[in-house]
Amino acid sequence: MASLDDDSLCCVFEHLETVSKGTLAVCAGASRQFKRLATRLLYRHLVLDTRIPGGSVLSRDLVETHFTRPQHKSHIAAFLTMPIHELEQVRRLTIHLRFHPRIRIESPDPFELDDHDLNQLSPTLINDAWAEFIARCSLIHTVVARIVAANSMLHTLEYVVDVDSSCIEVQLARRFYLSLSRIANAWPVSNLSNPSNLSNPNGSLLSSVTVKLQLTSESNLASPLYLSPVITTQGSQISAIIIENAEMWVDAQLVQLVASVGPLKQLILKKAMGLSSSFFKELQQKHANSLQELELNGVKRMDDIALFDSFLAASKWLRRLSLEGSLRTWARNLNELGRFDASNLTSLEELNLRACNGFPLEGFHLLAQRCTQLRVLEAGETTFGDTELQAFLHAKNLLTRVDVRNCPELSPVSWAALRSAKRIRWLNLQNCRSMTDSAAMITPKCVYELIQVLPLLETMLVGPIFSAKPHFLDWCALVCAQNTSSFSYEACRANCDRYVELKTGRLRGLPLSWNMTQPSACES
Repeated sequence: MASLDDDSLCCVFEHLETVSKGTLAVCAGASRQFKRLATRLLYRHLVLDTRIPGGSVLSRDLVETHFTRPQHKSHIAAFLTMPIHELEQVRRLTIHLRFHPRIRIESPDPFELDDHDLNQLSPTLINDAWAEFIARCSLIHTVVARIVAANSMLHTLEYVVDVDSSCIEVQLARRFYLSLSRIANAWPVSNLSNPSNLSNPNGSLLSSVTVKLQLTSESNLASPLYLSPVITTQGSQISAIIIENAEMWVDAQLVQLVASVGPLKQLILKKAMGLSSSFFKELQQKHANSLQELELNGVKRMDDIALFDSFLAASKWLRRLSLEGSLRTWARNLNELGRFDASNLTSLEELNLRACNGFPLEGFHLLAQRCTQLRVLEAGETTFGDTELQAFLHAKNLLTRVDVRNCPELSPVSWAALRSAKRIRWLNLQNCRSMTDSAAMITPKCVYELIQVLPLLETMLVGPIFSAKPHFLDWCALVCAQNTSSFSYEACRANCDRYVELKTGRLRGLPLSWNMTQPSACES
């Protein structure tokens, strides 16, 4: 082993870092050479986690033991005595704050207890668990301060807030606000508009730190204002915001949020109750020239015209846009969309309009004309039809992934357009009933022939397939052929599920014989 050069070992250790950090830690103890090379990777991304789970126990004694296990706190405290040269290896720091004072049953037999019985914990027990959580937050603050003092190369800071304080008294809940303030103020770079000009206490120059703020879907804070210490102190460094459940945020708070941070590169808001024109105008003024990923999924009410006219018309670097499940009802006259200038969306690579039932067909055509670099298209559960698919599959299209499941307007006419998708790797046509249930249905032979003319296609999803429908045995043969070249119809019938995922690599170039019962659309 001693004869291995550093470059070869680094390649092996970098692979282990992505597979198992535990294995990498074991390798670090094998020799001095291994430790020197593995330490840099072990601490390149450091996660400080409070770990206050609900548990899967029912008795009070077990719950108390579960909440107060000492090893989690000692794990954080270990960084207080860690050698400085190891802390200098940290490049990305994630602070994961979690608190869920609920009992979670993981057993397959929940003993027939209802939700009221499962969530019934004494206030004393919950308050004790909250005090332990705050103590660990304070310990994290001390560790963060030590890392900042020792490290001048740290470039990314991530806050992951997974805290449910709904059952905590207001006075006690404020302790989380104060703890988060201490952690945020541990960063001297946060108080300057130009952090690259600041030296840390040990005299080295601090690099510009990028901050990411994420609220998980189970977070339930008493007020969004509890996050204000991070937003106020480090607002200019926050480049990414992820709120997986924004139901408790009112529009005015979201407007203030996007006005206080950034410029943002990533913004993800899910399940917001409403987004007004003020929100999109603020988004345009401060983030249009920087935002690369915008995800507004499941928004109940949205000023869609302001989204298109104010923000998207000015977005130069947007690469991913997702409005899944949001544009169900449009606020204004759809004819106003004609004013939308999409000339700046030439960098858009991923577009997700799934379940946007109110999205107008003119909008699909407009995006197809402007978004020349589009590689991913998701338009399932909409009025997306043949002409819209043909608009996106133009001669110079770069699409590699197309998801048009549950689009009733697609018909066998679209089959010819799919042949021009020479770069496509993943295709979902499930529940396109007009293509499979019409008189000129798409048959397994059509699918097989399409696979032969699309050289890069790897996965194709089709269905539903019913045993009472014509060509059922041919579908069975096609499904079975991707696993083995020798098959029987009896085995195929057993292996053919209602919804089929075809791995097309094995089918390409494989000769098959067909038992056709009626002419297909591709033959006509």
